[in-house]
Amino acid sequence: DPTNYGAYLSAIGVLPQLVAGQEVIYTGASDGRIAVTKNVNTTTTAATAVWTVIDKAPLPARFVTDIEVAESDPTGNTAYATFSGFNSGTPTAPGHVFKTVNGLAASPTWTNITGDLPDVPTNAVALLPTATGDQILVGTDIGVFWSDNGGANWKYLTDGHPVVAVFALDRSRTTGQIVSSTHGRGM
Repeated sequence: DPTNYGAYLSAIGVLPQLVAGQEVIYTGASDGRIAVTKNVNTTTTAATAVWTVIDKAPLPARFVTDIEVAESDPTGNTAYATFSGFNSGTPTAPGHVFKTVNGLAASPTWTNITGDLPDVPTNAVALLPTATGDQILVGTDIGVFWSDNGGANWKYLTDGHPVVAVFALDRSRTTGQIVSSTHGRGM
């Protein structure tokens, strides 16, 4: 939005493989805006990305903290987005974790998969691909939560992990190991 000079890019998610020789990239912004491009050509420097804004309801107009594009979907259509803040800030659009399975469609849709996750700022998302679907981990202001049923229910992971704000989660594609980046407690 050229009139909203206060908003800035806050999250980038990239599909880890090409789709028909093109990159698929999702971005999130500090004002809740999410956009996607599917035509970043990696073989030429003359290519210009065409971005489509896909921040439709039920997404809240809050800070987008992270976007993860599911490598389990080679089309690039499946992505997860996390949002900071509290539901009281956007009472008509609550939620902290959202998923799209048609992000590259003409009219993409989002589903709130916050489930029983507490109403706390959610800062990061990582996916664990399994034969039965992606397991989801989210980093929040109070630690890490995990869901193996698409976000309907979340388990608080406290065995060995401190109760601390988690600002990044990353999964090694080689080992599957998850690393959390915390506030003041290291990784």
